[in-house]
Amino acid sequence: MPMTAGYISRVVEKLIREVEFIPVTKDVKGAFSTGQNNIVLKKVVGKKERVLEIYNCDLLNAKEITSDIFSYKHKTEESMGGDIGISYIKVLIFSEKPSDSLIKDINNAYRERIEEKNDTVCMAISLKDREVFIAKGIVYPYHIIYDAFTKAFEEADENYEVDIVKVLEEKKAENKPEIIV
Repeated sequence: MPMTAGYISRVVEKLIREVEFIPVTKDVKGAFSTGQNNIVLKKVVGKKERVLEIYNCDLLNAKEITSDIFSYKHKTEESMGGDIGISYIKVLIFSEKPSDSLIKDINNAYRERIEEKNDTVCMAISLKDREVFIAKGIVYPYHIIYDAFTKAFEEADENYEVDIVKVLEEKKAENKPEIIV
């Protein structure tokens, strides 16, 4: 369903503008980690970094969804230094609600991860049903992220695209103090 990409673009823009997440870069040249199947954003608050990984699960197979997504390959400059705690927010987006067996596998993969290290929250979304059908660990302060995803249901548009660089430039301009001489 093409609406998935448009929905993800809308949510990413909301998260950058309203919740102050920024894209994680893949390399020193600053190429944003916005692959076809996932987007990685981060937000540093004090000594805690939140890494938000958004997955277009229509482009992934069951193994990629249950094992690769919960493998924690995304590290950022801040978290690699060791002086900062890190938590992960995994958001799995499906155009339609997946099979009960896949939902069970996702829940099991999540449970195994938090038994190993309790540093992850997880949401799974069905765009067709406009519902969050898995919400694990979505408590303060993660409710803000939950709200961004559910409010975007109303604004979903299959043709919506966002220019992340332009949004970041606008956000930077908004935060620039005005100097009056």
